Amino acid sequence: MSVLTVGGRKMAAGLEWEAGSSRMQVRQALAASDRRHMVQVDTQIGFAADKEKPSGVVPLAGVLRKVCPGNSWLALVADDGGERFALVRQVGGTLLADGDRVYEERQAAVEAFDEARARIEARAAGGGFLATPGLLAEDSQVGVLDVVALTAAAKGLKTVRRVSGGGNGSQRGLWILIGVLVLVMGVGGAWFFEKEVRELVNGPPKPQAPKIRFVTAATDTGSLLEGCAAALSRNLLHLGGWQAKDVDCYARFTHGQISGVLPELRNRPVLLVVWKLGPGLEAPAHRRLAERALSGKSGWDAYQVSEGTVWAVSALRPVIREYRRPPAYREWREALERSFALRGVQIQHRGVPADPGGAASVVLTSHQSLAVLKSMAGAVPGLEVVRVTAKQAGWAVLARKEQAERLAEPVFERLKGAFRS
Repeated sequence: MSVLTVGGRKMAAGLEWEAGSSRMQVRQALAASDRRHMVQVDTQIGFAADKEKPSGVVPLAGVLRKVCPGNSWLALVADDGGERFALVRQVGGTLLADGDRVYEERQAAVEAFDEARARIEARAAGGGFLATPGLLAEDSQVGVLDVVALTAAAKGLKTVRRVSGGGNGSQRGLWILIGVLVLVMGVGGAWFFEKEVRELVNGPPKPQAPKIRFVTAATDTGSLLEGCAAALSRNLLHLGGWQAKDVDCYARFTHGQISGVLPELRNRPVLLVVWKLGPGLEAPAHRRLAERALSGKSGWDAYQVSEGTVWAVSALRPVIREYRRPPAYREWREALERSFALRGVQIQHRGVPADPGGAASVVLTSHQSLAVLKSMAGAVPGLEVVRVTAKQAGWAVLARKEQAERLAEPVFERLKGAFRS
């Protein structure tokens, strides 16, 4: 158990949660625990040790219950000093017995969050993911916890208090029994039976959850360019009366509004096209025409027609692979110039990294086909395309020096699986 200061307000984290709030249930829980502090949150009891004198402190888990949306969520909270981090998990409105943990190191807390998130996503268990600002890299799937809202939610909550009585009767009985065995059988024999005695008192040990392996991933540029070209050729692009305004292929689709409607496309490679109604045309008639065209064998996975706008989205083949370390910036840039600039591609560099291993990005503008651009990109080690946009003059390709992305193995395998057969 630890006391964190969040937004200037002290909050207790790392409690052990039990179901039930009656006096009998409290006494039974106290008898099975050596923790002498408790707090009630709705129909659950949280127990804490004396270590940091938590009396009078509100429970962080109780605060999160008031702030986090839904009945199931996973939240990562940093204290004001960035020295302690709490990871709290609720499922179906119940705080898990071991779902309130405290970490002294940020990396350990983030890894625990990633592992828990991977298990939730692998089981399709549902629920939201949230974190206080600055803890995690920008991710459309992780909501931001407002620290001001957290401190406001702490008002009126019951605080942790010390209780007397109880005691861990099970543990005392266990050690008395082991003491008798020592006298009768000797130290060696008692030690041999300690595990069996523990299981008789406490029940068999809980199985440990399998450890999640992480994969360092990146985008396969050739697959993205090839998949983009294939999607453009198989999908209906011409809508009578509608003008294509945006035509984009994304390596990782994170469009907030559309990916909210189609969560199965989030973080996958897609082709997205947006049309606008031509000037002077009647919206109702052309809306019906667009709906009729897109509802047939148009090749699109999903679409939406509104008053003056149409969008359609199509999943591409998987474009993710394991990360391969790119060369130093100067070598990478020289290869880029050789492959693209000498063949008439305009290169717009977006800053120069301060160190050879730093990040760098470019915009490549060309009228040549995606097949030709794929061939050029194949000659540049460490070139990672993020987005391909169709322009009147050709293509605008947003690319960068390959960057590593750490993914839990189940997430990586899911992104390798094709959405479209």
